[in-house]
Amino acid sequence: ESFTPYMYSSYESSCEAQPTDRKKIMITSDLIRAGIALAFIFGIPAQRTWLLYILSGLLMFASPFFTAGRSAIMPSIATGPELQSANALTQMTRWTSQVIGSLIGGAWISGFGYETAFLLNAASFLASALCIWQLRLPPEASAKRSVVTLRSLAPWRDYTAGLRYMR
Repeated sequence: ESFTPYMYSSYESSCEAQPTDRKKIMITSDLIRAGIALAFIFGIPAQRTWLLYILSGLLMFASPFFTAGRSAIMPSIATGPELQSANALTQMTRWTSQVIGSLIGGAWISGFGYETAFLLNAASFLASALCIWQLRLPPEASAKRSVVTLRSLAPWRDYTAGLRYMR
């Protein structure tokens, strides 16, 4: 699994999540990922390995936009002392669902086939988009915008600052 699409889109998505509607970013990411999950069904039976690589890259590229939107919206949902607990719960849920999801996915595939597993995966992205669409945020949450300057878009500056800190 290549992390190149994920690494590139992680940086792009963090910049994108700042000045735009975070809910729209998350919903769009979920809808795109649902479409990609469905497209996997067409790549497997025809032994189109090249298509599976492209779809995997696209799925990894779309995911950080959701993650950046979720991280940016979290302070609007949980404030003050709740924020640390909310972030911890989010991470714990993410890793737990990844472990349990892999187990359930393997069992599901062996029992019902890969097509239904990918359909269920697409349905989970659609359910997520629906839940986010119904999320009501305080009015000031959508009004808050971070100013992104050219100086703040320098990833190497942050990287070298991190290296200097580790010394």
